[in-house]
Amino acid sequence: MRALVARVRPDLLEQVQPLVGADPFERIEESTRFAQPAIFCASLAGWESVRGLLDPIAFAGHALGELTALVAAGALDERDGLRLVALRGELMAASGEEDAVVPFREALAEIEFRTPAAPVYSCATALPFADPREELAAALVRPVRWRETMTALDGDGVQAYVDAGPGRVLAKLAPRCVPGVGAASFEMLLGGDRAAA
Repeated sequence: MRALVARVRPDLLEQVQPLVGADPFERIEESTRFAQPAIFCASLAGWESVRGLLDPIAFAGHALGELTALVAAGALDERDGLRLVALRGELMAASGEEDAVVPFREALAEIEFRTPAAPVYSCATALPFADPREELAAALVRPVRWRETMTALDGDGVQAYVDAGPGRVLAKLAPRCVPGVGAASFEMLLGGDRAAA
């Protein structure tokens, strides 16, 4: 993941290190404090790699990926997203999901959200975000409703999915949630990974 970020978005490496106090990729196995910012940076780098090839009609992210989806859709400033991800990872590492909600909600209250370029679906509600501040905070303690989110996207006309995150986890899940749907990782879309999704 780090090599991708260094190649595509080296500025993210410069921004994330002061927020977490270290290179998160070097300490990714230690806790969510490092893993979540590393995954966020890698996902933004993946998105940057393919954004010019796509014209999305909707965005969605699995749990932490909701913040990436909001940034990709233009609803959340990238720096604000990075700060929120660093805080989210730190809070979850220190206090678990329940104790994390209140301080995360307080941080979200200070963030400006804009109208997205296309609907961004919450994986906690399986609906487009209506109140990102409240829904992102509540998502810390709600189950991820990924199958329902995929079904809602399918119902709204989404026929193909691109997984901008590291690995191919969501690209593999898409056809399991919605049989027959097309899905690919960003590497596959770029021709760098020819394995089946």
